Amino acid sequence: MGEVKEVEERVVSTWLKFGARLLWEEMKKDEFRENYRDTLEWKTELWPRTDGLTRERWQLWVGRLREMGQDGAVDDGVKKLADEAAEVAGLLLRGRRSLRYKKSVRA
Repeated sequence: MGEVKEVEERVVSTWLKFGARLLWEEMKKDEFRENYRDTLEWKTELWPRTDGLTRERWQLWVGRLREMGQDGAVDDGVKKLADEAAEVAGLLLRGRRSLRYKKSVRA
């Protein structure tokens, strides 16, 4: 796997593991949506829509993180982070607000 891709996967996994709960709560606020409108409406290859943070987009990321956790080419530390991030985001989607973080490998 390329170094850049590995770094990106490590960053997104770490960010979602520790920041998902805050983002989940903030995305419900009108002020947040107004301040980050340009970013939220930015189309990407994976998300060619302009509706930013939706349950569907969170589900897309849970799926991507689970794929990373199963990818044989991904470093074991990244796999573990991806699995943990998918668990956190999945719990939020299921309505759990109280999350306990497991001790993990260094990000």
